Order: sequence, then structure tokens, then C-alpha cells
Amino acid sequence: MSTRTKADPGRTCSATDNLENGAHFGLTKRDSDRMFLLPDFGFYSWPEPRVLGWQDARRKAIEFDARLNWTSKEDKLFWRGAYLSQLRHDLRDVANAHPWGDIGEIKWGEGATGWISMEQHCGKRFLADADSHSYSGRLKYLMLCRSVVVSHRKQWRQSWHGALDGRPGSPTQNFIELGAESWDGLVEAVDDLRARPSYAEAIAENAVRALRDRCVAFRPRRPSQVELCP
Repeated sequence: MSTRTKADPGRTCSATDNLENGAHFGLTKRDSDRMFLLPDFGFYSWPEPRVLGWQDARRKAIEFDARLNWTSKEDKLFWRGAYLSQLRHDLRDVANAHPWGDIGEIKWGEGATGWISMEQHCGKRFLADADSHSYSGRLKYLMLCRSVVVSHRKQWRQSWHGALDGRPGSPTQNFIELGAESWDGLVEAVDDLRARPSYAEAIAENAVRALRDRCVAFRPRRPSQVELCP
């Protein structure tokens, strides 16, 4: 998360500037930051991509996935969003050089050209997640799908990220986290997922069990409260 300062509108402030002393609370942090994490506003509502909150998005994802099996999902690595960082430009360049790449831009200032609903993401086998200036707000919604989320190594952490398991070979692995804060290894990772559909489907099922079915619970009347269930 970043903002422009009033005194110097050309200067971008990091979400974790000025953390030298005392206790701090925030929506995201790097592993080296001393900060207590709070659930972000997106659990309550995220108007720009037309998400009405966690419970609504969860219900729609369940309904959409109920109409599909793994083989009926589109065999693509899919991402739509604004190119707000070099990481997202790089994702486009790497993925779209392959037949399985489907990375595109949403132009919010032009009637949201390129937009699709969050539940429609569940029609793709593989969903890319790419940070911007800080954390990616869509990740919690992507993880609602019975699909495999593929991400670079996360620099920015959120309150619920303890539910993520990107360890290769783990029986509870529920997403793919590459080894670098870049897209090095992306092609090999996607090729491996496509070559081993039972492996890919197992990761997608783990994501559903760990997050959609069990782990992240949101109480809509108390928007500050998100629980990670045991």
C-alpha cells in the first residue's frame, strides 16, 4: 500500500515507513517489519471490482465451481488487472509468450474494459497473483476458486497468510509460490501443473478445504473481525 504526500506529491510513501519505535498496526508488512496485522477492508467490500464482501464472493465461487469439473475448466494461466508495477508487466511478457498464457489489462478509466467477475475466475485452471506497490488484494478471492493460484514469492504478508502453504511436496500445499520475487520458474511451474493434472487438482482441492470450506471466517456485521479457524 502506498500514498502520495501532500507536502511532496511526487514522493511515494511505503506502507511500512517510519516503523522504528513502538507498536504498529497495518494491513500488510514485509517479513522484516515489526507490525500487528489487521484484516484489510476487502473482506467487507471491494467496490472497484464489484465485490460485495467475503461471504458474497464465497457463495458465488461455490455456485460457479459446482457447475464445473477440473477438465471443463479452461487450461490457461489467467490474470486481469491494472499494470501498476513492473512485476505485472513482466508477468504479461513471460506468460503470454506461451499458448497457456492469458494475461490482460483492466482499463478502469474506460468503462472497466477487460473486467470479469471474481467468480468467473473459477472457470480457469490456473490463476496468477501479482503484487503491485504492496500486497495484492485479490489473492484471498482467487483462493476461493477450485483452481491453482500461482504467485511469485510473497514480499508482503497479510493477516490471513498463515493459511497459505506453498511448500513443494507438502501434502497440504494449496498454491504455487515461486522461489523468487520475480517470474523466474513460472514457465516450468505451469508446464509441470499441466503435465500432472492430478497434482494440480490436488492443490486446488487443498485450497478449497483450507480456505473456502474451513479456514477463513468473516463476520459481516463486524468488519474488523476475521478469524483463521484451527
